[in-house]
Amino acid sequence: MRILYLHQYFATPAVAAGTRSYEFCRRLIGSGHDVTMVTSDAFLPAEFKGRNGKWDTVIDGIKVIVIPQPYSNQMSFAKRIEAFLFFAFKASLLSIRGKVDVVFATSTPLTIAIPGIIQKYRKSAPLVFEVRDLWPEMPIAMGALRNPMARFLARSLEWIAYQSAQQIVALSPGMAEGVVRGGGKRAKVSVIPNACDLDLFQI
Repeated sequence: MRILYLHQYFATPAVAAGTRSYEFCRRLIGSGHDVTMVTSDAFLPAEFKGRNGKWDTVIDGIKVIVIPQPYSNQMSFAKRIEAFLFFAFKASLLSIRGKVDVVFATSTPLTIAIPGIIQKYRKSAPLVFEVRDLWPEMPIAMGALRNPMARFLARSLEWIAYQSAQQIVALSPGMAEGVVRGGGKRAKVSVIPNACDLDLFQI
């Protein structure tokens, strides 16, 4: 299959961040699939930063399209939302060459659903939506998302994402239940928990 993989914060083992998407991509490619990753440069190694405009590269055999968009946990909540929306806008406008068989969008942020849905219809391909954190449930519970209109918009995007996806991936049974509470159909939800590559721990 030709898979379009959308993950704003794609990272490799060269940086201190989660590498779930990196490992998925490597194994999908190893199984014979063609994978194109669309990401920002926020968690890429230093050699892949500092360029202007969208650009293409290859990282460990993975075709990567990079949209420059800085991000840091030290940003204010408003600045982080701005970064989410900017990337969603740029990724939605992106013209992907050739046919796509599956669009795979992984959150967070929840806004990754926007380019996921747009690319789904642009490419006439099914959408798989992976939920790594329950948004907006988590920021609402933490008190970070207080504005009633912002809550309504976030809940609406969550519902639209679940309805638009042919399959939804949750990382735990609890997250799967949260997806169902948010409007996802239970029959569409699969649980694929985080794991580790045991070969990395061999002495």
